Amino acid sequence: MQQRGNTLTYEEQSQWRFPILIHDPVSGDWVTLKPKNDWSVTSVAYKCPLIISEVVSQDNVEDRWRMLVEAIVAARVGHHLRKTTSQKPFFVTAIYFTKQLEAEVYVLHQASSTEPRVNYFKTTFELSYDSDAVNFLRSLYILRKVAEESIAELDDTMTRLLSDVDAAAKPMHSFTSRPNVGRTPRASHQRVRPPLPIIGEHRDDDEPEDEEACYEGFEHLGVFMSTEVRALARKIYRKPTLLTMASGRDDLALIELAAIEPPTNHIIRPTDYLPTDKGTVIFMPAVGHPITDLDLTYLWKHVDEIARELFEAVAFLHAHNIAHLDLKPENIVIPPTGGRLTIIDFGSAMRVKSPKPWYKGWVRGTKGYIAPEAEKGERFWPLRADVYSLGRVAQEMSYDAGSKRLMDFADKLVVDDPLKRPTMEEIVCM
Repeated sequence: MQQRGNTLTYEEQSQWRFPILIHDPVSGDWVTLKPKNDWSVTSVAYKCPLIISEVVSQDNVEDRWRMLVEAIVAARVGHHLRKTTSQKPFFVTAIYFTKQLEAEVYVLHQASSTEPRVNYFKTTFELSYDSDAVNFLRSLYILRKVAEESIAELDDTMTRLLSDVDAAAKPMHSFTSRPNVGRTPRASHQRVRPPLPIIGEHRDDDEPEDEEACYEGFEHLGVFMSTEVRALARKIYRKPTLLTMASGRDDLALIELAAIEPPTNHIIRPTDYLPTDKGTVIFMPAVGHPITDLDLTYLWKHVDEIARELFEAVAFLHAHNIAHLDLKPENIVIPPTGGRLTIIDFGSAMRVKSPKPWYKGWVRGTKGYIAPEAEKGERFWPLRADVYSLGRVAQEMSYDAGSKRLMDFADKLVVDDPLKRPTMEEIVCM
């Protein structure tokens, strides 16, 4: 199967368009080998692979080490094909899928033209977790952009080079066709030893305590970390822990709203976006714990301040005609040691045309917090429905903090008749 674009081709079970040259130290001969990956992404014009992958096919993970050796070759070839004026690295990505539903992603590039050293970064995505699975898909989206940027750095006069190498190498013996070998291409790779050590391996942006210690003893393998690889890894593998899906104009309005700077804006600020066919996945940082999970001593001391921030936060949304429609403690968070309150999870949010519209329809709120008229599917006023949910949250806070004043205030927000509930503008003035 092939899917072609202007610069890249996706292929499954296809051999490389040029051979790797292997030196046999026993016989002194040079032989050729054309790698074959489970799937790959290759430059159409230059024939050089930019992404290669192996889906676990051997219990002893030989394919991983073979794939990494092949990725090193591809990184060096791509570096050689660059324009002489290029200041950007040529990146190659190798992806190994394990039986444990993990995706190991390696990003490599050659350090410089004067030495063949290859730098790399590794990260692992646990695909059984939704957040890691989405992050992995996001990384593929970004890696395609990185691959296209790498191709843009290649020299137009080099497009025939690898085809010429392939033609020149045809008279040579292949690694698997030499006399007395009789091995399949995949089995022949058992000769690649020792396994490539995993050095400089980190998750997220952690730095090793002693970076030089990571390299000690492995210089002969030509695999090191580098600032270029680490910078790209930070760009690709940033690991926000909160995700939501934006699929309409309401969500786009929230994205715009999050950029507003006034102190009353307590909307969580996205860190990145991944467009998909179903909508836009929004990545957000972890910002704290639900307010009802706060240390009681902290809550007792700061309940008035927290309540004020919460009321201001919802008032800010309503002032911009946004109803959250799923206000509950889990969606109102504060750092464990205290700090700025943040509202998260706008999956049920609605943008209303004016402060006083009535709607009828199903609302995906949370039982115990959703306004009774919205839960019954009756006509409801989205902004006043938020007020009811806010009152339920305030009741829980007042109970935990032992604040009778807040409890009395919260009781005014949870009346059954939405017309008798105050507006957020009135609440912040009380």
